[in-house]
Amino acid sequence: MDVATTRWYGWIPTNRGKINFYFVKPPSFLISQNTSKHQDKKNINYTNLDISYLSDSYGYKKFLKLTHKSKVEYPATANVSFVLNSPQIDGDVEIVYEKFCTLKSNFSIDSNGVVAFQNINYDIDSIENELQEIKTLLYVLVKTLVHGDAHHHQKIDIALPIMENEFNPKIVSSSLADYIKLAEKNTKSTNHCESLYRNENIVYEIDGYLSYFKSFMLLFDDAEVKKEYEFACSVVASLKSTVLKRKNKVDFINGIVAAVIAFTGLFISMNILLNGFWLPKCNDITCYLSFHNRFYYLLGSFIVVMIVFLKYTKCKFVSYVYYHWYEFFEFTRLIKNARFRDLNLEGKLIKLTPFYLLLGATTTLFYSIGLI
Repeated sequence: MDVATTRWYGWIPTNRGKINFYFVKPPSFLISQNTSKHQDKKNINYTNLDISYLSDSYGYKKFLKLTHKSKVEYPATANVSFVLNSPQIDGDVEIVYEKFCTLKSNFSIDSNGVVAFQNINYDIDSIENELQEIKTLLYVLVKTLVHGDAHHHQKIDIALPIMENEFNPKIVSSSLADYIKLAEKNTKSTNHCESLYRNENIVYEIDGYLSYFKSFMLLFDDAEVKKEYEFACSVVASLKSTVLKRKNKVDFINGIVAAVIAFTGLFISMNILLNGFWLPKCNDITCYLSFHNRFYYLLGSFIVVMIVFLKYTKCKFVSYVYYHWYEFFEFTRLIKNARFRDLNLEGKLIKLTPFYLLLGATTTLFYSIGLI
C-alpha cells in the first residue's frame, strides 16, 4: 500500500467552545444494517458506515440500466475509530470502495475543534488527480460524526474549507462569511415555487452558521476574524429583511385569493339554496339528476374542485416537499431526463405515470358529463 505524505487541517464547529468526546455520533443516513458500534470510556469505534451518499439520488440508480460501472457508482463504507487522549481526540479513518480501492488516514482533534490529518494510505496506482477531493471527503466524514450537521438542510456541510500544511483561522472565517453571503445572494435571486419554503427557512439555517461563526471568533481571537463576523452579521440582517418582505407580500396575496374563493363559494351556495339549481320551479337538485347519473356528476364536480384546490396550493405543496424530501426532486429529475430506452421496466412505468393519471382523469370527466 502506497502512502501520500501530506498534512491538512479543518475546523469542526462547536457552540460550546470545546469538542465533547461523548457527543460523537453518526447521523441516521450513514447507518445501515451492517453498521456496528463499540464504545467505552475512552474508545468509540464505528464499522461499515454507509457513505454511498454521493448524491441524494444515489438510491434511485436502480431504475437505470447500468451496463458499465464508473468509479462513483461503487458502494462505499467507512470504519472510524476515536480515542480520548484528553484534552485531544485521536483517531483513524478508513474508506473502502467495493472492488476498487481502500483509503486510510489518521487524525487528531484539539478541544477547540481544529482537526489535523496525517498522510493517506491507498492501494491504487495513483491518487494525485483526486487528492484534494479525497482530503475533503475524509474531513467531511470525521466532521459529520463529531459535529452532526443537524442545523442545516443539506446532508453535507460545504461551508468549511480544508487547509494545507497549517491551520489558518482567517481562511475559515472568510469561508463562513462567503457562504453566508452566497446564501443571501441565492435567496434574493430565486423566487419560484420550489424555493418558497426553502427561502423562508434559510434564515434559521444561517442563524445556525452565525452561531458557530461567533464561537469561532471567541475561540480564535483575531482582528480579521472579528471583522469578517461583523460583516456576516450585516449580511444576515439583509437576508432576514428580504425574506420578511417576500413573506408579507405572499401572505397579502394569499389572503385576497382566499377571500375571493370563499365569497364566490358562499354566493353560489346561497343561490342554489334560495333560488333552486337551474330553474326557479324546482328547489331540489335531485329532481334534475337521475339516480344513474348522480354519482358521475358528483365525481365530475369533485375533480373540478380538486383541480382548483391543487392549483391554489401547488406552490406551498411543492416548496414543502422540495425542502423536506429534496431527494424526491432528484429522483423525478433523474427519471425525466433519462432516455426511455435507458430505463428498466420499473423506471419506464414510473416515467409513464403522468400519462396514466391524465388519461384516467380525462376519461372520468368525459364519462361524468355524458360524452362517453
